[in-house]
Amino acid sequence: MPRFECSKCGSLVVVGQGVETATCNVCGKKQSVPAEAVDDGPVATRSNYDPQWDHYEKLLHKARRYSDIRILKETAEEFDRLGDYEDSREMAQFCRKRISEEEIKRQDEVRLQEIKDQRQLKGRKKNRLVMWLMNIGVVMIFVVPALLFNAIISPNRDYNKAESLMAKGRYEDAIDIFVDLDGFKDSEDRIAECEAGILETKYNNAVDAMNNGRFSSAQSGFELLNDYKDSAALAVECRYQNACVLLEKRNYERAFKEFRELGDYKDSEELLMVSQEAYNEQRYNSAIKEMNDGDYEMARIFFKGISGYKDSDTLVAECGYILAVRYMDNERYDRAQEEFADIGDYKDSQELIKECSYRKAAGYMEREQYQQALKELEKILEYKDAADLAEQARAKLALTE
Repeated sequence: MPRFECSKCGSLVVVGQGVETATCNVCGKKQSVPAEAVDDGPVATRSNYDPQWDHYEKLLHKARRYSDIRILKETAEEFDRLGDYEDSREMAQFCRKRISEEEIKRQDEVRLQEIKDQRQLKGRKKNRLVMWLMNIGVVMIFVVPALLFNAIISPNRDYNKAESLMAKGRYEDAIDIFVDLDGFKDSEDRIAECEAGILETKYNNAVDAMNNGRFSSAQSGFELLNDYKDSAALAVECRYQNACVLLEKRNYERAFKEFRELGDYKDSEELLMVSQEAYNEQRYNSAIKEMNDGDYEMARIFFKGISGYKDSDTLVAECGYILAVRYMDNERYDRAQEEFADIGDYKDSQELIKECSYRKAAGYMEREQYQQALKELEKILEYKDAADLAEQARAKLALTE
């Protein structure tokens, strides 16, 4: 392929066949391809045999094309490191010369900007008085009507809107506007009227709920009103009526709690006894059902909840006894002993506690765990042949020592 040396930087420029102009990749100079351009086959660039050449060419490109002072300083230092390679020393000086030129250029730009800023500042000072007078005129044109609107027109409009909301019973929305009016006309009095209207509305709503049999909702409404009119008394009456409804619906537990809270109000004490008796009987029957269904754990919970009613305490012990026997049959001896211990002397519980220890010891003996067996047997030496088994365990332990 044809090639020739750049007339500016001397770098090798390679062109295609028939190309008349070319641009140097190093310095960027555009030039005509000379007639004597050599075409002797594939290009064998200098970088093929001189590794420093590529680095040198890149530095040449930076030195001629970049104007950033930092890059020029780095490039000059790189040329210094190349030493006497080609014209590296001259190119280092070239870079430093360009750095000086760029610094002078920037200083000139700064001075020009300062002169420009000073001229603009003088112009602003000259026009400030004129602008101030013009602004006063603009303010008078726009501010005076705005003040008139804010002081008279807007407050009157908002006041009328709040009165309209108040007439519709929308007291809270009206209060928000009256508060924003900050004492305009009789806004403070209007706020007090709205607050009274809110209380009256809530009172009427609670009365309606009470008359419609929604005693729980009515009670909550009256309680929120505190001492407004007869709200406190009506709240108690609603609690009483709600408790009576619960009693009729056989919700004895909730009815019992409500009558207990009512104390001596009307016949609450009498109805408290009725609801408690009904609750105990309901709970007792549920416990008997659970017991008949084989769920002794749940039955025991129910019986404990009505301790002292009928034979509930005895049935608590019976449920615990049955559960303990089940644990014992399933070889869960520790749990069985806990259950037997909880029911004290009920039936033969104390004997069965010993039987659990005896069975545990027998199991340890079979597994040759003599230390554990001896520990259990020493608790029940007088039970069955526990003493003999204890001697056997000691003898086995002696043989292993």
